[in-house]
Amino acid sequence: MNRTLSFTNYRIFAEQQEMSLAPVTVVFGKNNVGKSALLKLPVLIKNILDGKNNQGELFDKASDGLRICEDYRDVVYGRGGSKSVDLRISQEGVTAEISFFVENAGKPRTKLEHASGTLHDGTTIDSIDQLSPSLNFDIKYLKSIRDYPRDGYFSMTASENEQLSGGMSAYRQLVDDFINHNGELLQKVSRWYEETFDGWGIEVDASRDPFFSLMLRHSDLRNNIIDGGAGIAQSLPVIVSAATEISFPHLYIYEEPETHLHPEAHGEMAEFIAKEAVRSEGQKSFLIESHSVNFILRLRKLVAEGKLPNKSLALYYVDFDPEKNRSSIRRVKVNPDGSVIGWPEKVFKETLEESLALRRAQLTREEAQGE
Repeated sequence: MNRTLSFTNYRIFAEQQEMSLAPVTVVFGKNNVGKSALLKLPVLIKNILDGKNNQGELFDKASDGLRICEDYRDVVYGRGGSKSVDLRISQEGVTAEISFFVENAGKPRTKLEHASGTLHDGTTIDSIDQLSPSLNFDIKYLKSIRDYPRDGYFSMTASENEQLSGGMSAYRQLVDDFINHNGELLQKVSRWYEETFDGWGIEVDASRDPFFSLMLRHSDLRNNIIDGGAGIAQSLPVIVSAATEISFPHLYIYEEPETHLHPEAHGEMAEFIAKEAVRSEGQKSFLIESHSVNFILRLRKLVAEGKLPNKSLALYYVDFDPEKNRSSIRRVKVNPDGSVIGWPEKVFKETLEESLALRRAQLTREEAQGE
């Protein structure tokens, strides 16, 4: 599904920026340059369109455990003043434009300045309520630090303190798939782990029914998943969500999906996500923040192999300008052979530079010992 976001005076982005989301979109850059702000933008826009805030505000400061902001002024560049946040989203022929201010005090703090849009048939509207049905899509957001699994589960219903963005529902989902469905999701997820982690798969232990546990399995070895290490726990919500069959368009937003994984597994995860995007034929799209060169290189390799169309991959570099005190985004063009145009200088060159520095140190040591 084609979806483009445009925004001005949002967070650390003072000037107008535009980001066209492909089936697989990856944002990268240094820390504290605004990458997380980009990932939260679709959540903010959907929150406004859904209009579910019962305090008269345009959006909630938190949604499903995801903190959009601590103070409403935080979403405005420079924390408010006379600036308005201007947002624009276009999706499959429907366009919506929203502009709002944030007051320093009083309630409600957020004040709608402007709302308009154009529907598929060219009809123009000026109400958020009219825009929402035509821009409907679900968002699955996973934070960079996901919840750790439990020893087991009595119920498939999440408790009130289990937020969706923490990924705990993924564990319950696998148990539910085993108990109440055909187990295809569990098998699919287990196959990925077997292929990525030297034959270690995942199964459900029903020996303590009605208490069900997820187990790591290798031949006749069994370990509770809580003993499987951080890499397993942090990756499982990503793999489960990406593998889940859907019947409605979803935007999956992942903060650093490679967290705690061995570098070799970064590429395997990227390939799994890319294949799910292609297989869904537009139903699944992924917006990902990554610090992994292996993750991005695998996606480029898939493009070169013809397994991922280059138009289905969008790479955005986020850069902070210390002189202007603001960030900007720049799209890196991906060619059909996986090569890129506009790659930012010195990004992901650390490994080469460290290797060269090591060799220089070795040569200096050898020279000193030879004297």
